[in-house]
Amino acid sequence: MIKALVFPVTYRCNAKCIMCSIHKRYTTDKNISFFENFFKNESLAYLESINITGGEPTLRKDLPELIKMITKYCTRLSEININSNGIKKERIIKTIENILNNIDPRIKLQVFISLDRLDMGADDIRGIKNSSALAQDSLMALKELQNKYQNLSVGISCTIISKNIDVLEDMYEYSKNNNFLIDFIYATVNDNYINSVTMKDQFVLSSHEINRLIKFIEELMCYEEFKYRNSYYIDLINVLKGKSSTKKCIFREGKGLLLEADGRVSVCGMTAESFLGHLTQESADNILCKPIPNIDWKCKTCETNSYVEWSTESKATIKNELFEKVKIKRNS
Repeated sequence: MIKALVFPVTYRCNAKCIMCSIHKRYTTDKNISFFENFFKNESLAYLESINITGGEPTLRKDLPELIKMITKYCTRLSEININSNGIKKERIIKTIENILNNIDPRIKLQVFISLDRLDMGADDIRGIKNSSALAQDSLMALKELQNKYQNLSVGISCTIISKNIDVLEDMYEYSKNNNFLIDFIYATVNDNYINSVTMKDQFVLSSHEINRLIKFIEELMCYEEFKYRNSYYIDLINVLKGKSSTKKCIFREGKGLLLEADGRVSVCGMTAESFLGHLTQESADNILCKPIPNIDWKCKTCETNSYVEWSTESKATIKNELFEKVKIKRNS
């Protein structure tokens, strides 16, 4: 039973990020009917969370209709996450409002705008002029939209690379001062989906920068709004120090999938060895009945935070922590 799905709906992108090769993979977008049989499958009936990404997902004119089709079949869906680079503000706002008007208001829509620096240095990261200013404009416009829709939340996706390791504290302060969620994503080297292997020299951290990142993460864990992810951060620090990862993400548990814009289906986006099948070559039924590939070797060195908090292990930890807080409150 699949609980979480990462779905890059297009490879088209109006940015050229130094830690992603998606913009080099341009193909014609598959129409909605191509994906419909996949979402009809009973394995997707228990889907609770979907991450709509790309490329730049709002470049699909039919994105609201695509999401409407997904919610038609995945009736247990409780959250939709959309990742955008924030470059085309008007298009983004129009698309998001259209989506909100066509989904059940009980479904939480979270929109994350990529913002890695607040100055012109962001242009080197995203490969687009004035990328930081454009992203900030989109964030503020979405914040206004948030006042109209109770099920909309807006956040910042900040990718940690060598070109912004010096401004992570500034990014946290900016998010706090403007009341935005912020998700710090450690840029990983992988050979699947974004396929960043050939680009690693442009973004990987030096040993000195890794030590600086560890110090930042340790400070981040002290803030109340990040404590629910402390188990992930502790594990990330261990991996950065060269130790094995022990965390269980929802993909490692076999309850998550990556569905790509061209029809590729994988257990996870971190390694090509997680590939299950291609919707252009076989049915969704055949693909989803296959045994899960053993990628434990990759999991042990994984640095990503994708759906860690959705795992059975993490949910149990969060539940126990909440229980302890209730006991302390009652005793006091």
